[in-house]
Amino acid sequence: MIAAGFMVFIFGIVFNMADGVGVFAIFTAISVMLALTRLLTKRCKIIISAYSKEPLIIDFQNRNEDQIRAFSDRIIDKAREYIVNKHSRVDRDLPIENQLESIAFLRNNDLIDEARFIELKNILIGIGKNKKPIGFEP
Repeated sequence: MIAAGFMVFIFGIVFNMADGVGVFAIFTAISVMLALTRLLTKRCKIIISAYSKEPLIIDFQNRNEDQIRAFSDRIIDKAREYIVNKHSRVDRDLPIENQLESIAFLRNNDLIDEARFIELKNILIGIGKNKKPIGFEP
């Protein structure tokens, strides 16, 4: 908006040089209105990083900032919860390597802590509270 106002102002100056005083006044008024509109309707944005290509961008105005921030926090919490639930499931029918990569992904992206990673890894390889490891015992 400010750039558009600046361009209109420049056009007004050009028309003023060509003896268009009335046109200059009109272009000046338009440029001032565009600049004021932009300043009065200032928008802020929240950028939520995603694990895919594009981040989620939420535009808001100052009057509803608290609501938008609370909403974006809920989005982040629900997304984390979904990703953790999706990648932390242990399934004996799936290859262990793929599941280890999934829980390593969670740890590397700070979605789970080291203790939870070790707990999931132990469940995955068969070391449980009352279970022996899978395979031959030493």
